[in-house]
Amino acid sequence: MARNRDPLALSPNWHLDLRLEAELPEDNVVRTRFVVGAVFGTGALMSLLLLAWVGYTRSALRTEIAEWDHIAAESKANVNEVEQMQKEFAGEALKVEKAAKIIKTRLLFSAFVANVAQTRPAAVTVDQIQLTEEGISVAGQVASNAEFTRYMSALKQNPKFTGVFAEIKQKSFAPARNGTNFVFDILFRLKPSP
Repeated sequence: MARNRDPLALSPNWHLDLRLEAELPEDNVVRTRFVVGAVFGTGALMSLLLLAWVGYTRSALRTEIAEWDHIAAESKANVNEVEQMQKEFAGEALKVEKAAKIIKTRLLFSAFVANVAQTRPAAVTVDQIQLTEEGISVAGQVASNAEFTRYMSALKQNPKFTGVFAEIKQKSFAPARNGTNFVFDILFRLKPSP
């Protein structure tokens, strides 16, 4: 070849040599990048969907809690009203039970008063007869301690009282304000109804 020839000029017999694989661009790099991108893209999309689902469930849970708090606040007034009615009902039921217990007793109050009057000695005055939760309370005055002791013995031995009352006991005995008599209080406790 001649020396004056341009070294960059192509010769007339030039062609591409496709047998040189080392000089050709690799297609593996493109394929690997695509697979890695697809895997990470899918992972990112799944993470995004999971994050959206968690956000939605938390929001739904907050909304549901707020609704139930509102319902509980509304029903609190109703619950308080029902509890108040139950207390009133219990009080009324107690009164009815007490009245039923009094009605069911085998003792007629007028007969009791008549028996107290018949057994009362002359030195004993009865000031008050009262029905209490414990039983029947008889309050009055007596001239002396000995008279009161005899009166208590007579009451405890009288079959008109022992058949109806489980216990006849002295609740109080003290000097009266006038200084000459003594005041007393006797409790007649009814026997339980059969």
